[in-house]
Amino acid sequence: MTRPKLQQSIIDKILTVWINSGGLNKGFSLSSAEIHRRIQNLYGEVVSIRKVQQIISEFKKSQFNLTNNKFPVLTWEPENENSENRALLFKMRKLKTQCYLNQDGINSDCLLYEHEAKWAIKNHYSLSTANDLINLLITLLYSNREKLGYYIKPSTSYKDLDSILTWQPWLGGSYFRDYENSILLEISEQPNITFVDFNDTNIPTVCLEGIDALLFGFCSIIYNSKTINCMVQSTNKFDFYYSSNTSSVVSSIEYSNTSSCQSVPKILKGENFLKNENQTIRHLKRKEKIELANWLANSHNIQGKESEYGKSWEYEIAETYGGK
Repeated sequence: MTRPKLQQSIIDKILTVWINSGGLNKGFSLSSAEIHRRIQNLYGEVVSIRKVQQIISEFKKSQFNLTNNKFPVLTWEPENENSENRALLFKMRKLKTQCYLNQDGINSDCLLYEHEAKWAIKNHYSLSTANDLINLLITLLYSNREKLGYYIKPSTSYKDLDSILTWQPWLGGSYFRDYENSILLEISEQPNITFVDFNDTNIPTVCLEGIDALLFGFCSIIYNSKTINCMVQSTNKFDFYYSSNTSSVVSSIEYSNTSSCQSVPKILKGENFLKNENQTIRHLKRKEKIELANWLANSHNIQGKESEYGKSWEYEIAETYGGK
């Protein structure tokens, strides 16, 4: 009996991990076993090492002149933008430099690229209510998706990211709850994103996917801007598993539009890890989700009922859409 064909979504995940780990670089030296380990940490036992080798090998063969046909990464320089867009991009360039500086030394990834500038301008008004760091994060998510699509498949979908712009879950509280409900009702697509953070000994402390990754990522980068690369994996120089060591981060809440009156959630401060060094967060507990969503709303100065994420998904669906 022939084995069932591997789903395209799994192939895409394998290639994404490989590309995000620097697989397209000339000096790339990670073994298939290491790539397989990283896939395991993210998605579990979805594929064998031999299959990883096969998929990467077939991808290389299918990409003629791969080394000479890389995604065009050009540094943004002010040119023909109007004054409003120019001011936006200067601000975005400063923020990106502050977030990426000293993670792996001073290098070109601290700069703003042209394809990132394009997405910043395109989504500017849709992100007008977002914290500046979340604005940068979503801009980088779009631009990284474009870059991955260049290598993996030309028909890259941005629907899950567009749903984020539609429902504005970065506002936390009821906004995040409404966004979750839209996914449960299949109005919106699950966010195709991850948040992965390793400690100093290369053990994963946070390994989240989808909605949990989005909520944790929003809060995490407000608390500590250096964790932005745990959610946005560059396809060029930064290693996919750069560790920001969540358990010892220093608060960067001064980047927030408004200081939070609530205490910082324990999960962001890494207090959970102190009890068990080998613990890995793979799912957010409901208590943690409520705390994070409410803290996120407070960080964006959302008041009243809109700042609360208290009701269950089922109750909210019934109340909003007339169910039982």
